[in-house]
Amino acid sequence: MNFDDQPVGQHTKMEVAEHLTEEDESSSKAKPSGPLSNRLASKNPKARLDAMTELLSLFTCSEPDTEAVLIYYTSFPKYLADKHPGVQEKAIDCFLLVIGKNPNSVDKILADCLKTLLEKCITAAKAQTRAKSTECFLVLAETESTHVLIKETLKEYLSLKTAPKVSSGATSILTQLMGSFGSGYFAVREFGKLVSGLGESTNAQVRAEVMSYLKEAYKWDKDNVLKEIEKLRPAQQEELKKQYAEMIEPGKPSKFVKGKENQPEETKEATTEVVKDSYATATEVAVLKKFNDQWCSQIMQAKKWSEKRDKLEELLKAVSVERIKSENFSELGKTLKLLLQDANIVVVNLVLKVIGQLAKGLRSCFSPYSKLTFDAVVQKLKDRKSAAEAQKCIENLMYSLRVEDVLEQVKEALNDKSPLVKAKICVWIESAVLPKVEAGCAKTLAEELGPVLVKLSDDAASEVRENALVCLGTMVKIIGPDANLDKLVGELNTQKQEKVKQMQFAQENREIQKAAESQPKALNDKKAEDVLKKSVSKKQLTIMKKDKETTKEKTKKASTEDAIMEEDVGITISLEEADKLVTENVPEEICTLLNAKDWKERQKGFQDLSEWVKESKAQTLLEPLSVLVKAKLNNFKESNPGLIKSGLALIQVLADALTFDKKLANEFVPNLVDKMGDTKFSTFCADIIMLIADAANPTFVVNLLMKTCNSSKSPNVIKASITLLARMLDEYTANNIPIKATVDFAKHYLNHTNSQIRNTAISYLASVYLSLIHICRCRRAI
Repeated sequence: MNFDDQPVGQHTKMEVAEHLTEEDESSSKAKPSGPLSNRLASKNPKARLDAMTELLSLFTCSEPDTEAVLIYYTSFPKYLADKHPGVQEKAIDCFLLVIGKNPNSVDKILADCLKTLLEKCITAAKAQTRAKSTECFLVLAETESTHVLIKETLKEYLSLKTAPKVSSGATSILTQLMGSFGSGYFAVREFGKLVSGLGESTNAQVRAEVMSYLKEAYKWDKDNVLKEIEKLRPAQQEELKKQYAEMIEPGKPSKFVKGKENQPEETKEATTEVVKDSYATATEVAVLKKFNDQWCSQIMQAKKWSEKRDKLEELLKAVSVERIKSENFSELGKTLKLLLQDANIVVVNLVLKVIGQLAKGLRSCFSPYSKLTFDAVVQKLKDRKSAAEAQKCIENLMYSLRVEDVLEQVKEALNDKSPLVKAKICVWIESAVLPKVEAGCAKTLAEELGPVLVKLSDDAASEVRENALVCLGTMVKIIGPDANLDKLVGELNTQKQEKVKQMQFAQENREIQKAAESQPKALNDKKAEDVLKKSVSKKQLTIMKKDKETTKEKTKKASTEDAIMEEDVGITISLEEADKLVTENVPEEICTLLNAKDWKERQKGFQDLSEWVKESKAQTLLEPLSVLVKAKLNNFKESNPGLIKSGLALIQVLADALTFDKKLANEFVPNLVDKMGDTKFSTFCADIIMLIADAANPTFVVNLLMKTCNSSKSPNVIKASITLLARMLDEYTANNIPIKATVDFAKHYLNHTNSQIRNTAISYLASVYLSLIHICRCRRAI
């Protein structure tokens, strides 16, 4: 029997029909059979596409709430996330059809659908899919009850700076929503800060969408947009201002919320007044009739998180009204506080939303329960998964609270160990509390919180320091001249005082700029000054003139220093020139090895060059060799450790055999400090820096070391830098290095989160103390 004749998996010879029968052909061409739900979940894309087409026909022919179609609603997020473009597009068509007939029919799965649209559909390759995804948002926005969820979802994805496709898609949708419905529903004050924050993105598409949004937003809310564009790059600001100058007509809505078609949107200010007045005239809605003590007992006894979620979603829908009837909410308040400790993050976020809505709907009637839950809500700022909802909840609690009622809790939060809590509370005080309080209350806040904010300006976390200074600046701006507050600000260093002053006069600067831009270009200086005097007080104008003169002097001085630095410590020789000089003077065999492709040959080239430098001591080639070494090591980013070590050995020979100056110190020290973060090269790099300090200038090298370390985030680099400072102190003594600058440098790291860095900084300060004692004793002996 031949090999081909042997059966496979059987004991008898296989018999294969030469031709398919008519029955077989018909069965192979037949459509997949089985229930529609099974075919929608098939692994075959063609089967899923046919099933989705059938489902679209079913939705077209059926009413939205019939049992025949309701069974498919829960799977919409899965359908919208389908990997096959054709199936996904059909799924969006189905979703559009359903929400067009009755948007409320998908309430339970709407949050998941919106997230899927942003994550999977708006980032799709097909332009038609992206357009239909945007249309879904526009159709949903026609129903006012969906606005809260749409806004929350957009805010969540606008803050995702690590996902440029998603954030650019969210920005595009927001632009479309504002252009269609106006800023009364999608206000600049709600989204402007988030969108302008994306203006510094490295992704060109994200930046383009941000610019589109700011152009559209200017039609609706000029003042708030002008504030937000200050955070953009100068080039972006100039481009926007040019386009703003050409915009004459204000924005007009092209779509209207259902039931409000005959009410054209008013300006932002008018809309705000309507909202303020509407609470007093709004109809009270009773909530506790359904969500009574029995309901509280049931949700606390629920074992599954999904049961709690469903009950809380039901409660959230009930309390999402303009005004809630005042009743005894003590049992519900206690229950919500207990649920804040739940292990499931979905439950916690829903509880935070409910508490915020209750505070908005009940106002002062919810005050006792707001005080009861305030501390528990603040603690949720520590968890990044619930921090955003907790921040919104705290802002909503201010509808029912005065800040004096929770002043002690606020002080405790500012002294919390978590940097996230401190930073978020500073933002809350600056944006939600200070703008709404009266001057007398603001002074009380300054007395109570001012010292804490000054203390936080020295916090180890940069976000906390920045937010504390912004908060102080806003406080100074609102309160005005105040002896106690001025004294507190006076305790800050010059740089921090500048930051506070910058915030203090930010609004006045904007008014001056606006007044100046509104005048003709040919307006002479005297007339311009008269215009400016109308915008701000004489005292503020005088202070701002002095600040402007001081800034000019500082800029002039800084530019002079930069010019001196470039002249004295900047290498001017190019790589081509350096290569030419080295080729002419260094033996040909060494140059050949240095240019070889094999790393072992290049390593030998470095070793041979080191020996040649020791023998020749060619001082004139020091600068060309330095430039060439950095180029061969790819600016110290070479991945081969053996090659790096050979290059460092050559630099050590150059520093030891030849005379290094400030030019070369400035060229090599920053790279060597960065390399100290790698334990393989740490000691080697420290030895080379010591040699450079001997040849160049210890003070100059110490300043370079501290400057490079301050810009590094690597704990190993920071620790190695402080250790090297201690070594330099021991070698050169306190008289030959900038001792005060090094002490301030070490003090900065005493509050670092890394314990090893803290201990190293303490050890250095102890060394300084002993060194100074030794110097004092020597002077006394003399």
